[in-house]
Amino acid sequence: MKILLLFFITNCLLAPTLECDVAYTGYSTTSYRYQWHQPEIQGSVFKFSVKARNDAHIALSPHNGDSDPMYEILIGGWGNTWSAIRRRKQGPSMVEVRTSNIVSSSSYRNFWISWNSIGTISVGREGYSAFMQWRDTDLLPIRYAGFTTGWGSTGNWRFCDYNECDDDNGGCLHNCVNTLGSYRCTCRAGYQVAWSKYCIDIDECDSYPCRNDGTCRDLENRYRCDCKPGWTGVNCQTDRNECNSNNGQGPCDPINGICRNTAGSYRCFCQTGYQLSFDGYTCERPSRERAIAVATICENQPDGTFRPHPRDCTMYVQCYDTGNDVVFDCPPGTQWSQEQLTCVNSDQSTCI
Repeated sequence: MKILLLFFITNCLLAPTLECDVAYTGYSTTSYRYQWHQPEIQGSVFKFSVKARNDAHIALSPHNGDSDPMYEILIGGWGNTWSAIRRRKQGPSMVEVRTSNIVSSSSYRNFWISWNSIGTISVGREGYSAFMQWRDTDLLPIRYAGFTTGWGSTGNWRFCDYNECDDDNGGCLHNCVNTLGSYRCTCRAGYQVAWSKYCIDIDECDSYPCRNDGTCRDLENRYRCDCKPGWTGVNCQTDRNECNSNNGQGPCDPINGICRNTAGSYRCFCQTGYQLSFDGYTCERPSRERAIAVATICENQPDGTFRPHPRDCTMYVQCYDTGNDVVFDCPPGTQWSQEQLTCVNSDQSTCI
């Protein structure tokens, strides 16, 4: 006796879309004989499309061929009026559902079959919830699927590629991309794939993008250059003209100073008759002592030459254009070393 479960398909609640890439196609004759041409089923959802007048059959089996027991899903049987789930080939119906005109000989109809750990087998149309269900308390292991038609109907079949990304994102840490018969993992911008499924940060500083001794800070999908004083720009590539401020004087003496920009820095000079103070910014009238130093050691010296002060090893001179030579004081406890061209501890200085 049939178990009558009436389902009005047109009023079913919408289920997730089950569109897919077609992995295999098939054709079945009017002879009721299962074909087993597909690889082992992955996951717990089997999706397919069929174009048939009636009696579209799907077998789900532990083996790659007819077996007893196995599940037989009949869609559009009895002249395309009923559907059923059986536990063996042409066995008694475990459940039957009235499904008038559910298949068509003129267009493909899309279906899905799913099963879960508690033994519930569900059958539905694409985009709709199940129109037929039955629970087997002793669920068979489902590994292979076969297909056939019969009773005067041929069938054209399309079988969906299993989307590994539907199952826990394929195990991918970031993005899962389904491909025909397989899948691959990809990463968000700023990361790269490692060990096939994981993503690690790309160190944008590996290419040393920061110029002029800038410090690179690796950030997510980008980097930041911390520039040395005197440089600016994304990659510290642009010289900062410190002389632009204060009407072209920059940080130099605002009255008698002259500011000259250099690569990554600047230098202060003074108007004729003034001399740069030891602070490197202020212009002042030169003392007699400093005037002697300038006159004595900077004569005929190339521009920018460092020389020791002739009377005091705690000072040194840098020669520039006439009237712009500079006398500097060494820090306390140090003396000028002409050999090293810098101020050093007194016991290391030769001064001359």
